[in-house]
Amino acid sequence: MKTILICLSFMIPSVGFCCPSLEGTWSSSIQKFETFNKRWANVDNKAWSFMVQTQGHEVIMFKGNTEMIIVTPEIEIKIGDRKIKRQSKEERINIDILGCTDKSIVLKYERNGKVKINQGKALD
Repeated sequence: MKTILICLSFMIPSVGFCCPSLEGTWSSSIQKFETFNKRWANVDNKAWSFMVQTQGHEVIMFKGNTEMIIVTPEIEIKIGDRKIKRQSKEERINIDILGCTDKSIVLKYERNGKVKINQGKALD
């Protein structure tokens, strides 16, 4: 039993080193957002109107397997008769790779004061 625990303790910290590099840029897709959420989300029309205005704008750049930079441009959002501008921003976020397969990767990071765990899947 001790041998197994010792072996696992050496293997777990190196999980991120076995995964492929995330280096590169990803752009948000309003089409994929709508396709997924029309099928799975249960939101009213007002919420849907807000959601489709705010999605499809972000660009995420991965710097190696340790950092992602999320760039959101300034956008104008219509709420009823009012229009408001959401300011542009750039966020630098440290990431930890929890594990991966040849088709997916699991990331842990903190954003907006909350720890998040997300799984990304390769597109076929």
